[in-house]
Amino acid sequence: MYRVDRNNFYKDQKKATIYTPSGVSEFIYKLVSDKINKGKPVLDPCVGRGALLEPFKQNGFEVIGIDIEDQGYPQTIVKNYLEVKTDEIPPPFASHYEPSL
Repeated sequence: MYRVDRNNFYKDQKKATIYTPSGVSEFIYKLVSDKINKGKPVLDPCVGRGALLEPFKQNGFEVIGIDIEDQGYPQTIVKNYLEVKTDEIPPPFASHYEPSL
């Protein structure tokens, strides 16, 4: 489906960009949207240009995008997701965050 050898993935994995086709985003939306409470936001820790979040955003979900570099998605938190602290994530995500064990 996707050839990682065409985007320098093996040369610099941390900065390699893999774009999600809109058909895949729609499939994922249809698969999980009925399992997500609309009162809680959807978080993409590798948002890129926001393809995975678009179907959620278009259907009334709040969305939050985080990425190690700004690739144009509005209000992207530019930081390594693994280094983000709860108080750095804008509400309502921080106030609704309940990690599952």
